[in-house]
Amino acid sequence: MTATTTTAAQQPTVEARRSQGIWRDAFGRLARNRLAILGLFFIIFLAVLGVFGPMFAPWPYYAQDTQALIANNFLPLVPFQDPSHILGTDTLGQDILSRLMDGAQISLSVALVVQFVVLLIGLPIGAFLALTRFRGREAAIVTLNAMMGLPPVVVGLAVFLALSHSGPLGAWGLLFTPQAMVIAQTVLVAPIIAALTRQTVEDLWVEYRDELAAMNVGPAGRVVTLVWDARFSLVTALLAGFGRAAAEVGAIIIVGGNIDGFTRTMTTAIALETSKGDLPLAVGLGIVLISIVILINALAWSARRAGERYAG
Repeated sequence: MTATTTTAAQQPTVEARRSQGIWRDAFGRLARNRLAILGLFFIIFLAVLGVFGPMFAPWPYYAQDTQALIANNFLPLVPFQDPSHILGTDTLGQDILSRLMDGAQISLSVALVVQFVVLLIGLPIGAFLALTRFRGREAAIVTLNAMMGLPPVVVGLAVFLALSHSGPLGAWGLLFTPQAMVIAQTVLVAPIIAALTRQTVEDLWVEYRDELAAMNVGPAGRVVTLVWDARFSLVTALLAGFGRAAAEVGAIIIVGGNIDGFTRTMTTAIALETSKGDLPLAVGLGIVLISIVILINALAWSARRAGERYAG
C-alpha cells in the first residue's frame, strides 16, 4: 500500500491547459501562422483599397497618360515599369491601379445598397409566409422558391423594358444609372432572402408555437421575437444575398450599360477586359473582388460568433 502511494506521488501531474476564450485561442493560433497573417493583411489591404481607394488613386480613372504611351512606342506599360503606374496601363494609357480602385468602389456601393433594401423587403415577406396561413400560401412559397433561380438576363431585360422611355417607368429616367442596377439586383436577391427567412422562421415557429400562444403574443410580436431569435442564422442568408449581388453580371450590364466610371462594376469590367484581351487587368479585378467578398464574409462570421458567445 505504501509503495503504491509513493509511486503515485512520484508521477508528475499534468494540468490541463485552460482555454483563455475562443477569441484568444483563435488569434493565438493565427498569430503563430505567419503565412496566414500575411494573407490576412493582404486581404484587408485590398478591401480597404476597394472602398477608399478612389480618394487616393494616383490618376483619375479616365485620365490617359499619352506621354508614357509615346515614350513606350504606343505599347501599354507593364507592371512596375514606370513608378507613376505601378500596375501598368492599358492600351489607352489609363492607369490600371486607379481603374481597379474605381471599379471596386462602384461594385461595393451597389451591393451594399442592395443588401439594405432586400433586408427591408425580404425579412418581412419571409416572416409573413412562415407565420400566416391563407389560401394560396403553398403556391406563394413555391413561386418564391422558384424565383431564387431567376435568370439574371431575363430580370435585366424586364427591368430594362420597364425603365425604358416607352416603358411604364420611363418617366423616372433611371435607365443606365446605378439606381437601375439596384432595382435589378433587388429583384434577384430579395427572393433569396425571403425564402431563407421563411424556412428559418417557420422552423422556430414549430419549436416555440406553444410558448408564444400561452403568452398571448400577437402576430407582430411573433415576427419580431422569432426574427430576433433567428438573427444569427439569418446572417448566412444575408451573406448569400451579398454573394449574389457582388457576382452579378447579366442584369446590371443590361440596365446599367457598363458606362465607364459610372455604372461599370468589377464584374462587368472583368467581362469587358477579358473580351478585349486585357487579361492582366481582368485577373487583377478578380483578385480584388474575391478578396473583398472573403473579408466581408469573415467579418460577418466573426460578428455572428461574437454575438452567439455574448448571448450564451
